[in-house]
Amino acid sequence: GLIAGPIIGGFAGEISPHSPFFIAALLNIVAFLVVMFWFRETKNTRDNTDTEVGVETQSNSVYITLFKTMPILLIIYFSAQLIGQIPATVWVLFTENRFGWNSMMVGFSLAGLGLLHSVFQAFVAGRIATKWGEKTAVLLGFIADSSA
Repeated sequence: GLIAGPIIGGFAGEISPHSPFFIAALLNIVAFLVVMFWFRETKNTRDNTDTEVGVETQSNSVYITLFKTMPILLIIYFSAQLIGQIPATVWVLFTENRFGWNSMMVGFSLAGLGLLHSVFQAFVAGRIATKWGEKTAVLLGFIADSSA
């Protein structure tokens, strides 16, 4: 997705500005159908009438704790996604305006960015997290991504 997606979108963008979105929708439908029919349900369907009250109460307390922290987690997730999506969007506008790139060139450049992300995650991110800790690694990632 990080590498093939921009290339496919770049080629499709040469046909029509709408075609990358149609291709993305089609691929999502195919992925949905594959998951729907390929994977089986893993939840045990036996009758749960023999569960113990203590286990059920403990399970409910986990859900209550999760729902209390959900708003802050959603805000953090939204912020991280916004930080990650703005540079790619601005990149398309910048390169088309400044260099006169077509959608295929922009697609190749974003595929290169995806390749660099993959290499960085494979070889560098783990070492940074080991050396400075996960919290510092996440903060450095946010700072680096938002300053780009």
